[in-house]
Amino acid sequence: LEPTSYYARRFLSLDDLDTNGEPAWITTNLIDLHQKPNPSEETPLFWHIPKSGGTTAKRLYMCMGLTQTIRIGIEPRYGYAHTEKLVVFNPYPKSTSGWKTANVDTTLPMGIVRAERLRLVPSGKVDLIFSMEMGFALDHLYDAQHKARSMALFRHPIDRLVSKFYYLQIADWERSYRPEWSKMTLLNWAKSNNPEDNFMVRKIVGKQWNEKVTQHDLYVAKKVLKDHVVVGLMNESEESFRRFNLAIGIDESERKNQECMKEFFEPDDGAEVAKNSNQHRKVFPDTAEWNVLAAKNTLDMDLYEYVERLFEEQKEIIDSYAHASHETEEIIIAPQNKEEIVAKRQRRREAERRMERETGQQSDK
Repeated sequence: LEPTSYYARRFLSLDDLDTNGEPAWITTNLIDLHQKPNPSEETPLFWHIPKSGGTTAKRLYMCMGLTQTIRIGIEPRYGYAHTEKLVVFNPYPKSTSGWKTANVDTTLPMGIVRAERLRLVPSGKVDLIFSMEMGFALDHLYDAQHKARSMALFRHPIDRLVSKFYYLQIADWERSYRPEWSKMTLLNWAKSNNPEDNFMVRKIVGKQWNEKVTQHDLYVAKKVLKDHVVVGLMNESEESFRRFNLAIGIDESERKNQECMKEFFEPDDGAEVAKNSNQHRKVFPDTAEWNVLAAKNTLDMDLYEYVERLFEEQKEIIDSYAHASHETEEIIIAPQNKEEIVAKRQRRREAERRMERETGQQSDK
């Protein structure tokens, strides 16, 4: 495929759907969540949902010395952007962690198509792939012989959108920098055509921005997450990354990895996660801004509630990765008590609201 050919290809054409109206890659390209990880044979995919801790994930795994696909790999200064072979290199030779990257950008579709052409996944040369285009990446980079073990860190849709609004006003280093938003109120922005609608559902099923997402798409998204994706929550970052590490095959008992986890989650001078945050006022439920954004993102709101439940349900499954024998093909876990899951979710939400109220009061002073 030529680098621009993805524009002409409709991702969810009828040929791409199975008889149940689901993308065919769901049944052919994804590893079942119950299947024990085999790090030597797998190249995991980390779905980077913008403003949901993806940058922290990249930095953590740099610290641990993993080879990962990030945008820096195609910067002209390294000379590999147009090389028609896959090159893995250390962009910062003086770095003590020894992390590397490849000369592909799997962030967006054009780069994913190039990575497919260079046979990124079959090469086995990278430890972790980051992409904002989950469905597109799963369809193009993986196949029945090279299946994906997937993971993602989730943030409440309203919090994520509000963060995006304030962040892109000042982030002149980003491709999507929007200085004009600084002249808008959050409410006006929410009412405009600028906000995304149902970003998470859309990206999982691979629909374009001009295509309507439906309740069936929500069903497909839930199915993908339930059966195939290790889900994490941004407000449960340390526990989420502990699970990601088990899925990737990272040994947290190794000193280097222990030091990295401590640096990012138990620092002396404030959490590492906060170093990449953009401080702004909070938006609370039942305010005008919240209601407008929620109305535009009903499917994502539903999906996030589902993710919260999955986070509780998956714990025993992911924990069993560390104890499963090499002979064990699949891990069968009994579902948790529904009342226990609801109670845990309620306690977490109450803690979030207390924290948001305190942060909001401080920012108003």
